Amino acid sequence: MDQYCCLEDRHVPSGNFREFRLLSLSGLPYHEDEPLLNALALRIMERYESQPFDEPMELPAELIAAPNRTKHFYRRLFDQQKNPTQDFRTEASETLAEWVEERLFGARFTHRGTPHNNDPAFDVLSIFDEQDKLRLRVVQVKATQDQLQQNCNTALTKFMRLEMGYYDPILNSHLHMIANHRSSPPGLKLRELLFGRHYRVAVIHGEERDGIEIMTTFEDKIRGVLDRRSGILMQVSWMDFWHNLGQRVYDQLS
Repeated sequence: MDQYCCLEDRHVPSGNFREFRLLSLSGLPYHEDEPLLNALALRIMERYESQPFDEPMELPAELIAAPNRTKHFYRRLFDQQKNPTQDFRTEASETLAEWVEERLFGARFTHRGTPHNNDPAFDVLSIFDEQDKLRLRVVQVKATQDQLQQNCNTALTKFMRLEMGYYDPILNSHLHMIANHRSSPPGLKLRELLFGRHYRVAVIHGEERDGIEIMTTFEDKIRGVLDRRSGILMQVSWMDFWHNLGQRVYDQLS
C-alpha cells in the first residue's frame, strides 16, 4: 500500500476528528492505476481464500486443501453478468482498509474475522502502539456511491452503541481470538485494550467530499481526546473502479 498511496491529514472541527484522504502516488485515477489494482486484487483473493485464522498446530499448512480458484467458489462476489456484487465491494473495501492499517499506520496486528460475517459494529480491529502502550482501533468500513453522509452517520451510531457496551460479548470474542494467535503482539493485555479504544470510519465513495458535512456528531458519540476519532476517505470513479478491480479478480477464475 505504501508503494501506491499516501495520506493527507486534516483536523475537522465540526465533530472534532482527524480526516485522512487516501491519495495515489502515481497521480492517476484509481481505476487507471494498474499496479495498485493488481496488488489489491491479489490481496483480495488471498484473504478470501484464507479461511483458517491461524497456522495449523499439527499439520503443515501445505497439506491442508486450499479452495480452488473457481467461479463457483467466488459465486457470491459476481453476478451472472460477471459484474462485481455488493459482497465483492464489501470484501474489497475491508481488505483495503486492513491494508491501510497495516502499511500506512503501522499496525502491530490486524483482524478482519471471516468473509461475509455480520458483526454489527466493526469490520477491522487494529492493534497499534501509542506511547509505549498497545491500543485498539475499531474500524467500520463503508462503500457507497452517493450516500457518504448517511453511511458515516450509521457507523457513528454503531460506534456509540459499542462504546456503551451493547456489543461487548462479540468484541470480547474477537479479542480472545487475537490474543490466542501466535502472531499477536507480545505483552498484549485484553483488559487494557477495552479502555480508551480508538474509532475510525473508512469509506470508499463516489461523490465529492468537499461541501458535504459528515460525522458532525462524532465527538458527541465518542468522547475523549481528538485521536480517538478519525476517518479515512478514498474517492473513486465508482463504476470504473469496481469494474476494473472486479475484472482482475474474475479473469483469474476457472
